[in-house]
Amino acid sequence: KKKKKIMSKRKAETDAGNDEKKAHTGYFMNINNALDKAQETTSFKACLALPVSALQGLAEHADKTFADLHVHNIGDLANWKFFRAARAIVTLKDTEEAGPHGGNKRDVKNQMNLNGALDKEWEKKSLNHISNAPVDAIEGIGPVSKAALEKLHIKTVHDLGTYKFCLWASAIATAAEFEHADFSS
Repeated sequence: KKKKKIMSKRKAETDAGNDEKKAHTGYFMNINNALDKAQETTSFKACLALPVSALQGLAEHADKTFADLHVHNIGDLANWKFFRAARAIVTLKDTEEAGPHGGNKRDVKNQMNLNGALDKEWEKKSLNHISNAPVDAIEGIGPVSKAALEKLHIKTVHDLGTYKFCLWASAIATAAEFEHADFSS
């Protein structure tokens, strides 16, 4: 009688996936350092439905914290209005032109504002100033949301606008727009 060969779970999973991997040989792209090991072969589009804890570095308890902020998956995180507002502020702050002695160089005819994203007391401030503001300078982030964000080590508008997990989620969502499930060109 022949003995049955026993292999490790990891080896069995690797062997089972070899047929699929052969179908897509020649591709080197991966985001392995952004996703938990179990999700490394997931398509960009499928990643959007994963819980935020599938991002490498976020523990499962982060799912509860994000749920308290009405963010339930990577797709929600990518399009989360508070992140998008903070990212816009942080990205554009370096384009702001300061006047003499740090004063304002804004033309009186300038129509730009972020009043729909900021609490009233912050609406007339410079982007640089707003970037360094507490995260609750963003309209809609009250004491409960601020406390939840602090659990994620987000204390300022800058922290939120540069939060790597939001940036990764946003990049994954953008990549999903260009992904072809059938690998066609």
